[in-house]
Order: sequence, then C-alpha cells, then structure tokens
Amino acid sequence: MATKKPKAPKVELLDPETSMTAFDSKAARDASGLNQSLFWKRVFVTQSGGSRYENERNVPRSVRALLVIAYGTDEQAKAMFDHLRAPAKEVVEV
Repeated sequence: MATKKPKAPKVELLDPETSMTAFDSKAARDASGLNQSLFWKRVFVTQSGGSRYENERNVPRSVRALLVIAYGTDEQAKAMFDHLRAPAKEVVEV
C-alpha cells in the first residue's frame, strides 16, 4: 500500500539577497505528521527551541533557510540552495 506524501507548506522567499523567508513551521510540522522532537531535530534545533519558535518567537535566518530546504517543495529547496551556493557579492561598509 502506497503512503500519501504530505503536502508541503507554502514558503515565500521574501528577499533572496538576505535569505529572508516566511515559513509557517507549525503548519509544516502538522503537514509532516512529525512530533516536535523529530521535526526540529532535522534542522538541528531542540524540541524546546522549536516549541518557542512555533509560539511566535523570532526564528533565525539560518534556521529558516534550513526549514525551507528540509520541508519546502523541491522547487523552494532548490531556490534556497542555489541562493546559498551563489557567489558572494562584495560587501561595502558605510
């Protein structure tokens, strides 16, 4: 019997220059059917840290990028991966 693949949550890349993402981690976790421990462990976050993130705490950009790669659609994960692999632009201090 084939298992049905859970639907990936909507992920919007807001600003690829800074890897800013809007990602509903709670919705992604619910869609995946995983408990907090298993869901957050895949992106190197403790269960308690993930719980805080799910309850409106600020999620660091690096964690948001990992969430997109781990739980976004293939297209979203590829876009994030390509962004992360792109050559760095020169930073000008002001």
